[in-house]
Amino acid sequence: MDKMQRILSFAIRLEKQGQNFYSYYKDQVANPSTKKIFEQLAEMEDGHHQMLQDKYDEIYGSSELKVISWVVDTSKYIKHPSIFGNQAQQLPEVEGDDDMSDLAVIRMAYSIESDFVEFYAAAEKEVDDEGAKKLLNTLKQWEEGHKQFFHDRYQQMMRRNWSDMNAFFFPEV
Repeated sequence: MDKMQRILSFAIRLEKQGQNFYSYYKDQVANPSTKKIFEQLAEMEDGHHQMLQDKYDEIYGSSELKVISWVVDTSKYIKHPSIFGNQAQQLPEVEGDDDMSDLAVIRMAYSIESDFVEFYAAAEKEVDDEGAKKLLNTLKQWEEGHKQFFHDRYQQMMRRNWSDMNAFFFPEV
């Protein structure tokens, strides 16, 4: 198995695991906006998985010699769920027990996305083909957007919880 085949194979597994994570936890989280985010991310990671699987099949699917095209028609893949981008700042504040119960899951999601970013960054350095580098860089950028979103969401949830705890530890006299 050559280096690019190993990279694609591992990336396919990563994206499938990400899709499985979001699919499972969308039904476990309490906050409705977090549930919506996870539903959209499950679709996105499935799209990433399918794109990588298609690319793998195109390159390694048959024994005939072929010219490799690393160009990916990104128009048919979801890059950012609608809840990202400008709408991310408009998410309703998370409140109460929903916030605390979802905090660990948000932290896991951040960690998963961080791992994806690190993998695609490292893989990009390992390949020589410029088209492959571009594909891996695109995936890295997509995952970086997810990572940043979860970082911001986690920070928002932590600030809210610390604010609630502040009243407990430092009551006004």
